Amino acid sequence: MAKGIIDKSIYKSKGITHKDIYEAFVKTGTTRGVIKLLGVSRSSAFRKRVTQVISEHAAIPPAFEPVEMPPVVRPVDELIASAITHRERLQANMRTKHNAVLPLHNGGKPFGVALIPDQHMDNPGSNLKLIFSHAELIAKTDGLYAVELGDSIDNFIIGKLEAARRSHIISIPEAWSLSESYHRIFAHKLLAAISGNHTEWTNKLGGADYLAAVLHKAGVKALYDADELYFSIRADNKQTWKYGVRHFFQGGSLWNAAHSVSRYAMSHAYRNEDVIVAGHRHVAGYQIVESHGNIVSCIQVGSYKDRDLDDYCRTKGFLSQHAFLLPVMIHFPETRKSVFFPEIEVAVPYLKYLRGKK
Repeated sequence: MAKGIIDKSIYKSKGITHKDIYEAFVKTGTTRGVIKLLGVSRSSAFRKRVTQVISEHAAIPPAFEPVEMPPVVRPVDELIASAITHRERLQANMRTKHNAVLPLHNGGKPFGVALIPDQHMDNPGSNLKLIFSHAELIAKTDGLYAVELGDSIDNFIIGKLEAARRSHIISIPEAWSLSESYHRIFAHKLLAAISGNHTEWTNKLGGADYLAAVLHKAGVKALYDADELYFSIRADNKQTWKYGVRHFFQGGSLWNAAHSVSRYAMSHAYRNEDVIVAGHRHVAGYQIVESHGNIVSCIQVGSYKDRDLDDYCRTKGFLSQHAFLLPVMIHFPETRKSVFFPEIEVAVPYLKYLRGKK
């Protein structure tokens, strides 16, 4: 027998083919593994055969040149660098929102901040006439500014609210048009705006904050966030008042409509705000508490939506707790005192009187 030629006859009884040997090698990666997997003796002849089979397969040229595909998954070092950059961007944005100081050009005179409750202006039960009337009043009153607590429209685009949507006489595009027109009226007076859970549904479902675009189109340059803002208002004489506004705080109470706000003021999360405001619950309440040496005004604003005209409120049996609708905080730069007025209609004449004094 010529050198290099293996006698395959000795393995015919076992029925082991070249294919069997190569497949065993692919699975095990070693000659010993092939022998063990196929269950044959460790003879030198079989070892030679394994070597030959492997070399023969390795010598076979590929039938075609495969396309080299670029990887879809980014390298880990690139992912880490990208994540770090994005986190830094998020942190810078959040620090600005939570540490912003808004200088007011108030001429050293007392000024007011209207705290706008949930409007839900496309809801059949909302007082749309009063909503726009209050917007005009804020716009034309010298020294009066505004903070908005969220849910300017119903935005019933989630499945469980489709039935409620059918009772609306205002379409979704019309609702957004209302919101834009409304905000354009007092865009120059709006200091801060919260989106709220209703308008945030567009962002959650579609990935686009449509309210932010509407506010921008309306000329609003206010601080803006979906849930919360913490900022300071500074008068001409450098006196400042810290505000904390959220769409809602956790922890309600049947006995005190402002309980969730006061609960935050007394908690370890309190940030030394002078005025804390929340919306969302469609009830109104006011409470003064002392926390960490500060006198804190805790305000829960209600809603322009009439409880008796709202099917959801009637079905659930919610109580109507609207002790007031659109409250105003009046601040006095000379003394740094603040006075709470439960209704804008009462606050505006007094603010005009204060600013008219020499």
